[in-house]
Amino acid sequence: MKTSLTLLTALAVFAACLLGGRLYAQDDFGDEFADEGEPALTVNGSLEVRAGVFVPLISDGFEAYRNKAYEPDLSPEGRVRCDPVKVPTNQCIPEEHGKDPGSMSMGRGTLQLEAEWTPHPQVVVFGILRGVRSMPLEADEEITKPLTPLDPETRREVNKDWVHDEFYEELELREIFVDAYPSDWFSVRLGRQQVAWGDLGQYRLLDVVNPSDNTWHWSTLESFKDTKIPLWMAKALIEMPSISHSLELLWAPLFFDEPDDTVNKILTFVGAWGVPMTNTPGLFVYNRVFRYPGGDLNDMRGGFQWKGEIGEAFNYSLVYYYTHQLTPPVAVDYFRTPESMTEIETFNLEFPRQHITGLSMEYAFENPIGMVAKIEGAVELPRTYPTRTNIFTNDENDPSRNIYKPKELVAVNYGVQLTRPTMIRFLNPTQNFLLVLQFLHTMIPGLTEDDKKDLTEITNFNKYFVKMHSFTFAFVARTIYLNGLLTPTLSAAFIPPDNGYYSLSLDVRLNEVWKTKLTVIDFFGGDPYKSVGLFRDRDEVNLTIACQF
Repeated sequence: MKTSLTLLTALAVFAACLLGGRLYAQDDFGDEFADEGEPALTVNGSLEVRAGVFVPLISDGFEAYRNKAYEPDLSPEGRVRCDPVKVPTNQCIPEEHGKDPGSMSMGRGTLQLEAEWTPHPQVVVFGILRGVRSMPLEADEEITKPLTPLDPETRREVNKDWVHDEFYEELELREIFVDAYPSDWFSVRLGRQQVAWGDLGQYRLLDVVNPSDNTWHWSTLESFKDTKIPLWMAKALIEMPSISHSLELLWAPLFFDEPDDTVNKILTFVGAWGVPMTNTPGLFVYNRVFRYPGGDLNDMRGGFQWKGEIGEAFNYSLVYYYTHQLTPPVAVDYFRTPESMTEIETFNLEFPRQHITGLSMEYAFENPIGMVAKIEGAVELPRTYPTRTNIFTNDENDPSRNIYKPKELVAVNYGVQLTRPTMIRFLNPTQNFLLVLQFLHTMIPGLTEDDKKDLTEITNFNKYFVKMHSFTFAFVARTIYLNGLLTPTLSAAFIPPDNGYYSLSLDVRLNEVWKTKLTVIDFFGGDPYKSVGLFRDRDEVNLTIACQF
């Protein structure tokens, strides 16, 4: 019934788009309703169809990666090939991971309806209904899910169906909240909502309130509004116009949210845009138990943002938030199956508590510099890092239990962003290019030499070791042609020593209703199990067709 309703609604909206029409609410028919004191209601929405295929590009020499895995602890000359899917009870570490050229990366249709109702001049009700239908993907056959059957062929089919049902199907009231304005200086927002803190683009150093769902596409290329997971929250804003400052207070009780919505969607659960499968510590895990936060007084989150302007060119914000580590989950212990030494009955992972505090500053330089500079920094107090899965201690009271000892360390993240509109006349004689340059640095001051050998960035990725310093350089260039008909964009990132990506996209706005977008993205990485190298076999060509009404 839910699927049929989504399809019927989508067909009706699609027909409206074909007619070039526009849906109107009652306030669009004239001002007489407002004059009579009737509540104002506006409705709008969009229908979007997307499809993509994996295609090896320049960084791969136009040759697809093939799946290769080897038994560990052997010299390169004596390595023995293995298959982590067919033999899940032996330790088997993949070194290449790919799909055949032409395999689907995405087949997704999204219908979104937005409504805003103003029953009173000081009260506004806003809601977003989103329905998503996606096709099953072959890439989802090889994933690491919570409950896993042992038989390889059964596991492939079960995995693909489970990913489709859990991540690719959606019909929900995505946002629903009430804004109240009791006075000119005080407002309150109650309901399921998104909160945006910080202002450093996709790297989200201070934008830490809402978790993310990046399971359906590469996160850097998608809008925050589409990938963020709204939470039930209460937000209060106190304006101080006399000093050009404001204070925003936030409380997230986590009583009304689905448990797995309180953290980032786990990328081992999907194959197309998740991290590659790895089989460590070499034991088959029947049940991975993720202890999601929520539903308890001790799990509540809260914080504040203090914002201000000093003069016309400088503004800043201070942020504090008490939350959980949204990703990755950290392994705490596991229990062996009593009858077997090669199987794990339960493998338990948690999302530790942490404090995040930070500062954002922005200064607009006048001509001839004509540039906006932003500096943003965040300190995680602490960040919890998992150990390698083959480092554990035995529980003296329970022979079947093995215990991990993750380590808490302070992590410091900061970034610098420079934005400038610039004429490049030989490429576009009539319009500016918007140029954006970013530099990001993460450092872990307390990391020891032993930590560099024992701590990992992601549980189960035993070769993805934590580093004291990590750097990212990113660049975006965008311009428009033919009065907004064409908008080409180049984005790229480099993570030393040898990881990164570049992406080329072309937006075509046919009219006020229809638009299309073609995107090509090429990943490169020296190691398939570190950084962006996790996606180096995911070069993609992606097409979007959308209508707005």
